[in-house]
Amino acid sequence: MTAIQKIGVIGAGQMGNGIAQVCAASGFDVTLLDLNEEALKKGLGVIDKNLNRAISKGKLTEADKAATLSRIKPTTSYSDFSDSDLVIEAAPAQSGYGRSLRANDPGGSSVTYLERDGRWLMEHRNYKVKASSTLPPEGEFRYDADNLKDYGRDSTWAEGQPGPGIGAWLEIRPQAAKPLDSLLLLPGCWKSEALFRANARPKRLKIELNEKHAFHWDIPDRMESVRIPVIGYDRPVEVVKITVEDVWKGGKFEDLCISRISLLAKLDKKPKITPSR
Repeated sequence: MTAIQKIGVIGAGQMGNGIAQVCAASGFDVTLLDLNEEALKKGLGVIDKNLNRAISKGKLTEADKAATLSRIKPTTSYSDFSDSDLVIEAAPAQSGYGRSLRANDPGGSSVTYLERDGRWLMEHRNYKVKASSTLPPEGEFRYDADNLKDYGRDSTWAEGQPGPGIGAWLEIRPQAAKPLDSLLLLPGCWKSEALFRANARPKRLKIELNEKHAFHWDIPDRMESVRIPVIGYDRPVEVVKITVEDVWKGGKFEDLCISRISLLAKLDKKPKITPSR
């Protein structure tokens, strides 16, 4: 049996943040997930307060606190559990299942189901995608748009036109058209923090649904998952076009990178769920 090193925790509430703190303090790398950044910020705030209390009582040092916090990675995407050895669910109103295929199987049929107040959503990457351009391969490394569907962190899409990538676009066509709740995006190259900073990242995007509904979204310059909500459009979405309107320039390369795009589709009824094994 493989030794447990990385633990995923679903839910940053009272139970979840407590589990995350104990695991991180014990030396495990922890991925802490919740549905939005506000919930994650609140959960991390509780952990910080608990650690400060322990310091004031002489049970921990500042170095212990820093080490514990450094092992906790907040996220809003289930795909960040792809390398977890154990996932603990601490969110009572949420059901998640995923990775029916191996984690690095691009274009696989793995999905995640979420329940929010009786409404069911499906996070997936079951789509066809084409790009305005693609950086040519460099040895064994490829930068195709299909990398956006991968589950690992070592792959990314990189556009290949001269300049910083303004005007580059992606066209996504889901296998099944359904209304969208949101898009989940990993901006930049996620292979490492250094490569994230070295390459250009999207700063402002234009999102078009079915060539009928369009809106804009600003992306912060941080190595974190970004949720882009779809507001005011409830029709089944057959095509999503994402156009880069502005970029965070890379410190070394002009090439614009995006590592992952997931679609969060609305379901009209509770799905029949078979947990992955």
